[in-house]
Amino acid sequence: GTAAYFALQYKSISEWAEFAEENVNNLKQVLLDAGYWGPIIIFGLYFITTVFMLPLWGFHMTCGYVYGTFWSALLISVTQAVCAGAAFLTSRYIAKPFIQKRLQHYFGKKYDAISKAVGKQGFKIIVLLRLSPIIPFG
Repeated sequence: GTAAYFALQYKSISEWAEFAEENVNNLKQVLLDAGYWGPIIIFGLYFITTVFMLPLWGFHMTCGYVYGTFWSALLISVTQAVCAGAAFLTSRYIAKPFIQKRLQHYFGKKYDAISKAVGKQGFKIIVLLRLSPIIPFG
């Protein structure tokens, strides 16, 4: 829908580049004009995308472009740490009962076996699951 609309609006690569440059510069100006609210806006958006597992690919580039290497690295590092903690707490205390109930319903004894194994050897099981390409990271 939206991508097709934009694709039809600009016919050449130079028009696409001009469109992208204009919008990136507008975003940069908005964040810089926001003053100290700019990093707070980025933090808030990053927080929402982390907790709801939405794509994060644009935040790092945007911060680097707007604030430079040092300040963006500092902002992203702090933001990632806080948001990872928030995602953990959300999954642990808010989403766990709902997810546990659904997994129990769909997988029954298999889920019970995995849950029991994680309870006894949690670190080992989580490392093995993280190494598996089937379980996504992020």
